[in-house]
Amino acid sequence: MKPSMTVVRNFLAANPLSHGARYSLVLASVTKRELSKRELAPVDRLTHLQDLDSIVRSGMTQQMVSVVEPICEDGLALYIEACQAEPKKAIDILAMEFASFAVLNPSLLGSVHPVRSDIGGRS
Repeated sequence: MKPSMTVVRNFLAANPLSHGARYSLVLASVTKRELSKRELAPVDRLTHLQDLDSIVRSGMTQQMVSVVEPICEDGLALYIEACQAEPKKAIDILAMEFASFAVLNPSLLGSVHPVRSDIGGRS
């Protein structure tokens, strides 16, 4: 079951995330979607794996990134819309709309607090 926007906002109020962390988690979700494509060329797969490694090296833990699930169709549409803005603004939009992404993909919240299975963490 997906959490409501109220549940997500309350969770984020109690567990603040930096702009960069929010952006990184959304990007990890998008990257995992790309990695799930069967027809992905080996060079592209390697590039996406390096992207995930960059996210870990930027401050997220491997555990946080491993909990994130691939973005869904609705989340991808939101991501594509945000990316149509100029690059700096797109990063801000992705971070500011994190709650919307988390409603669609509760694993983003589980990556912050994996023990909370009621909001997207694994039990």
